[in-house]
Amino acid sequence: MYTFSFNIGRQKYDYILKELPPSEDGKIVNITCQKLNVDQKLLAEDVPEFILDLPQLALDIKAHEKNNTTMKFRIPATEKQKIEKKAAARGYKNTSDFLRDLAISA
Repeated sequence: MYTFSFNIGRQKYDYILKELPPSEDGKIVNITCQKLNVDQKLLAEDVPEFILDLPQLALDIKAHEKNNTTMKFRIPATEKQKIEKKAAARGYKNTSDFLRDLAISA
């Protein structure tokens, strides 16, 4: 098992190559990259090309994430605490999901 990484800007992407038992088609390698949600079995001869494509995959994911927009507003600390308590009581992981659902359903 071998661990490698590449950087895009300040973001580091680790990926792991693990040799698997050979198949009748040849040597098999599993490549995983958690940040990119990659877990792929490949013929050893296809691994170099796949690795060369990983940075572009990261850029594509990053571009897709840029389509999200942030909304911000200011509230007193007491109101923030009330919102956090209500979100937790209703089973939300975070206040953003809670407020988004409230705003969209209104």
